[in-house]
Amino acid sequence: MPYITTLTQKGQVTIPVEIRKYLGIKPHQKVAFTRVDDQITISPAKDFLLLKGSVQSSHKYSDKEADKNVLSHVRKGYGK
Repeated sequence: MPYITTLTQKGQVTIPVEIRKYLGIKPHQKVAFTRVDDQITISPAKDFLLLKGSVQSSHKYSDKEADKNVLSHVRKGYGK
């Protein structure tokens, strides 16, 4: 069953309450839009911290090595 909503001048749409309930979307929660060909899907956005470990690296960093790399990049960014 398609739900029809109107696009505002600011490019906003209201997600129908039935869809918000189905997806478990609450006010101020972030959502993700995914485009596949001419279709758009909407889903609750994943919390960044939930993604930990989902990407494999060919190099295993120790905590000390990771901290050193982060500090190096921060120093480059702030010119210290």
